[in-house]
Amino acid sequence: MDFSRLTVKASEAVAAASERARAAGNPELTAPHLLLALLADSESIADRLLV
Repeated sequence: MDFSRLTVKASEAVAAASERARAAGNPELTAPHLLLALLADSESIADRLLV
């Protein structure tokens, strides 16, 4: 994946998801980590659509 092509918000979401995975002791970033990161961002589209 070419991370330089991501939008700023997408890059922030991936970084937040990576931090969540690391904090939980997981060696890899998975879809649930990304979903939790998106839902934690009150300005994300996912938060507005799913909550």
